[in-house]
Amino acid sequence: MGRLPIDAIKMDASFADRIAHYADDRPVMRNIVDLAHALGLDVYAEGLDRPGQLDDAVRLGCEGMQGLLISGPVEAKFAERMLEAEWTAMLDGVPEGAALTPAK
Repeated sequence: MGRLPIDAIKMDASFADRIAHYADDRPVMRNIVDLAHALGLDVYAEGLDRPGQLDDAVRLGCEGMQGLLISGPVEAKFAERMLEAEWTAMLDGVPEGAALTPAK
């Protein structure tokens, strides 16, 4: 897996459902996230529809989250405005011409 041309994995929504209902699955999820991080991969959790699922994803160390709790489906133009607003907020106060490097 370390030689594949990927930089992230996405955990299916079924994992978010299972971790909320089956405590025995938490160690499996923890190992998946730990293995991905050991391979230098980011982990994105999808299907987060309830606050408890978001808490679990944060506790596990997922770098990104996706689901109705974050946002419902949106049209492309609205998504562009959301991303522009997010970047504007993130860059507020950064001096013009500053070198920006992605966090890893």
